[in-house]
Amino acid sequence: MALYSVLPAVWGEYSPAEAWNNLRSVYINFIPSASHLWFVYMLLGIYLIMPIISPWLEKVSRREEELFLLLWLFTTLSWHFHYYVGDVFGECWWNPYPLLYYVSGYVGFVVLAHYIKTHLQWSVKTTLWVAIPLFLIGYAYCVWWFYTRSFVVSEVRELELTWQTTSIAPVLMSFALFMLIKLISRPCFAYKAARSISDMSYGMYLMHMLILPYVYDVLSGLCITPCAIMATAAVTYILSYIITRLISSLPGGKYIVG
Repeated sequence: MALYSVLPAVWGEYSPAEAWNNLRSVYINFIPSASHLWFVYMLLGIYLIMPIISPWLEKVSRREEELFLLLWLFTTLSWHFHYYVGDVFGECWWNPYPLLYYVSGYVGFVVLAHYIKTHLQWSVKTTLWVAIPLFLIGYAYCVWWFYTRSFVVSEVRELELTWQTTSIAPVLMSFALFMLIKLISRPCFAYKAARSISDMSYGMYLMHMLILPYVYDVLSGLCITPCAIMATAAVTYILSYIITRLISSLPGGKYIVG
């Protein structure tokens, strides 16, 4: 938070006064230049609830776990209800905790990962036949919604509804990726690469928004927007990995990049 408050002022993105205002508020919440750090608060919330979830996962039957996941999957459609209907299932201005509130949100990904690890021992063929179509369906739905709604909506947040991280399309894609990554089980090059990226992933996430805007500024002038977006994602990913790897090799580096 301190780095995101100060560093952009060093290279002139905003004034020292704005940097000071950011520093004064970082203990309350994330700041605009570090809006992606909402993710950290979510992770902390997951860690707080894990002492309750873990004992349940040790004792729950497969069918009971599947029931939870079915209810959770239903909640990933809730933005449809809010968009087309409004408040549902007891939700109102004095009660933001409706019927399915406690089986919704990011905790579902934790249960889903546990279910995959514990109960889904699929063959390579079955995994590919299921995971790849699910990923493509989720991705296509995101693209279709963005394209069709971009002509009619007035707010960016309405364009992003399909890829909100607790919506159905990202859940389908996450499940697919979980299953595909699970196939990388032998100590081959792919396994070593996936393990190395996994070890660096938190640091990469923390720093990537310090890199991405400047990479895009360069690439957007060299190619059309879709290509610039793809190239920006790839270059930012690679640079974030390299920098995180270098920092992690320093004494105490793991405490800096997580």
